[in-house]
Amino acid sequence: MEQLFSIQKLYTSILMEWMHYAKVPKGWSFPNHKHSLFEFIYCASGRMEQWVNGQSFILQEGDSLIIKYGHVHHTAELTEDTEFFVFHFDMDMKEVQTIFQVVPNPHIPSGQEDNGICSVSRRVRDFLDEFKELLIHHNDLAEYVDNRMEQSVKLLRMQMRVIDLICLIAEHFTRESSVYLNSSMSPAQINLAHEVAFQLESHSGERLQINELAEKTGFHRSYVSSCFKEVYGISPRKYLTKIKVRTAKQLLQNTELTVTEIAEKLEFSSPAHFSKFFLNNVGLPPLKYRNQLYQYSNHPIKSNDDITEKELL
Repeated sequence: MEQLFSIQKLYTSILMEWMHYAKVPKGWSFPNHKHSLFEFIYCASGRMEQWVNGQSFILQEGDSLIIKYGHVHHTAELTEDTEFFVFHFDMDMKEVQTIFQVVPNPHIPSGQEDNGICSVSRRVRDFLDEFKELLIHHNDLAEYVDNRMEQSVKLLRMQMRVIDLICLIAEHFTRESSVYLNSSMSPAQINLAHEVAFQLESHSGERLQINELAEKTGFHRSYVSSCFKEVYGISPRKYLTKIKVRTAKQLLQNTELTVTEIAEKLEFSSPAHFSKFFLNNVGLPPLKYRNQLYQYSNHPIKSNDDITEKELL
């Protein structure tokens, strides 16, 4: 028998949160904040200035920007009416995470097709043309079973398009920035960082110490920390914080577990300790975050003369 190819198992998971399209007036701004996920911003019209970790990025119509997780950022006061599209994401493919976290220039200018490869701006416009109306009205259709089933299939297709967009952005970064070619790290060092990330993901509910991780890999803790930070842009401790925040959000959103039960599941010493941790990293107490999710899913944001924003996910 001749096999052309054989794939035993193929699995990947991509988390997407807070996808929205907004129309904002001249003079609008948004204060400093940070996320435990990557953020994608696309300027659909107008002009906006994003400050990320003290660096300014000007987005004109068609420009995009990836904001790395953990980076403090804000939107400066707009000089003209602007429309923008945003979503937050993360994935369990460590190599792709690395591309987004270490890319030197996360700004993606609007452009035409390059060597037959569709530009990011073109792909985003096609996505919005195809799914914008569906996403605006998806809450209105959810009360009917037939509509929910049809809508779920459409939303699955939408998620596939977003994954395709993320792949295109990763390809753009590797092509334009030569992420790995510009890295002074060896493949063994990169693999070490990925192994540590895997251990953190696998044991996120335990109180892991960097010394334990170093012992498992057979290297000194300072070397492990240095390799990890070079690849992921943050320390192992901050990466573990990111995982705990992500897990806590998922449990608040997708389960009926109480705050006490979630605190126990994530190995916090007390519900109060967990609530303080969540507030410091998300900006909201756990219950307020859960209630806000419920309000968004059942009561979409209404338009007014000054600002129009439709929450899509």
